[in-house]
Amino acid sequence: MQVQSPKNASFIRIYLEGEKNGKEYFWFDTLRLKIKNKPFTYLKGDLNQDNKVNSQDFQILIQKFKKTQNIETEDLNSDGIVDIKDIGILMHYWTN
Repeated sequence: MQVQSPKNASFIRIYLEGEKNGKEYFWFDTLRLKIKNKPFTYLKGDLNQDNKVNSQDFQILIQKFKKTQNIETEDLNSDGIVDIKDIGILMHYWTN
């Protein structure tokens, strides 16, 4: 298990990977932290924090496609690169 949080971040990322019955699996989640008594809200894939996952978030993700640096929020599965897996996660949570 790996827990990641950039210095002074408002979120933590939890990542677990392993193997069971010869099959690889992974699980991850990102949690936003409550800051200055603001209500806790988080929608996975909501990269611009407007409480929707839509084309605006997709555009943000595409700008970081195939990047490996400065991708703390865009790397939705925490594997160190923004790739097709992250696009799949964003599409899964698409709301509009």
